Amino acid sequence: MREIRVLLVGETAVGKTALLTRLIDETFTENTSATIGVDFQIRHFETSSGRVKLQLWDTAGQERFRSITQSYFRGAEVIGLVYDVNEPRYEALEYWYKTIRDVRPDVPILLIGNKADYATDHAQSRVTAWATERSLGHEYCSAKSNLNISEVFTHLCAIAQPAPKIKHLSLHIEPTLPPPPSAACCSIL
Repeated sequence: MREIRVLLVGETAVGKTALLTRLIDETFTENTSATIGVDFQIRHFETSSGRVKLQLWDTAGQERFRSITQSYFRGAEVIGLVYDVNEPRYEALEYWYKTIRDVRPDVPILLIGNKADYATDHAQSRVTAWATERSLGHEYCSAKSNLNISEVFTHLCAIAQPAPKIKHLSLHIEPTLPPPPSAACCSIL
């Protein structure tokens, strides 16, 4: 069974935890507490090519945790960049996009518009254009109403690529002996 490491990133309160709770527990909680650092869950998931084991990494959106979040980019096979469809913050989307590309220029990214049950059309064409300019896939969903949750994770599975192997460096250290004491240091005059 193939394992896929999925990382969800984005600003705080866009619904990353709610998406995973909907997928894992098939429930929705209106007020969830903020993720501290990174949370991890596993879910077996059916795709058209068979069953996969999803390793789901839910990251904190707060600025103080961003350096921790970035360390998880290296192991991800696909990254979901989540935003609130009713309040798309382009400077935040651009920050996350550039940060991901700085660490992993080749990792597939799916732009995920959450809270689509409240969606208004006024900003969506601009978001779609932003995603198209960066060659990103784009999905809309709602963790609250369970709209397109399976489709989002099916899309993430379809575009996932194995993370590059981390090369291990071997280091060989030759022991060095201290120089022999000189005659001057130990002789008695």
